[in-house]
Amino acid sequence: MKKRFPIGKFWKGRKQPVSVRKKRSIKIKELWLEGKWKPWNKEKHLSSSHKKKLKLSNIHTYKNKNLRKKVGNAVRKAFLNEDIRKKIDKAVTLYYREHKEARKERAERVTSYFKKNPKAFEKFLKAGKNPLKKHLKTKSGFLVRSKGEKAIADWLFSHNIKAYYESQTLFLEGYLCTPDFWLPKQKTYIEFYGGYPGSWKKKVIKNKLYKKYEIPVISITPSELEDLDKELKFK
Repeated sequence: MKKRFPIGKFWKGRKQPVSVRKKRSIKIKELWLEGKWKPWNKEKHLSSSHKKKLKLSNIHTYKNKNLRKKVGNAVRKAFLNEDIRKKIDKAVTLYYREHKEARKERAERVTSYFKKNPKAFEKFLKAGKNPLKKHLKTKSGFLVRSKGEKAIADWLFSHNIKAYYESQTLFLEGYLCTPDFWLPKQKTYIEFYGGYPGSWKKKVIKNKLYKKYEIPVISITPSELEDLDKELKFK
């Protein structure tokens, strides 16, 4: 039996060249797509010592403020790119289509966690992250529930377009549909669909009903917020 070259000892204390890292990552991606690449710890239980090391490393990185800032800035820069946002949206939608039970499992986990930790739920609501609470003030003076709705309301205000927020409720085939904005002069509704998993199902149902009953509605998604001049065209 030939002895394996101690690659770990060789690279210890050294920096691997960028060209080598790039080649390695490209090769791993190719093998991953083909289904040939498998992680070393798949279907294997981690040892207690390994778990302790992971916990300590996670705590160390979380406590480092500069590192957290770098990660946050990198994520923000990535989301400013439209192509990256579209890729993420597509990946998320495809994942939830293929794994239909994932949404239910996630919702069950969240509800069970908040039932066990009521103080955490109180903090969650106090932080202004409750989707049912109107907490963001627009330029026109009224409160809305999300940053996307605020962006639309501010755009309408800057273009002198009168709008009413959640002023009308439509009862269509057993569904209560409350569009986000009603524009009386244009006689159209505006619906903003957020990025959380439940909004996709609502979007499909609402859009089908709006088309069926010929109700004029402009639907806006998070990726379309940057170019509202293009999306919100009125005759």
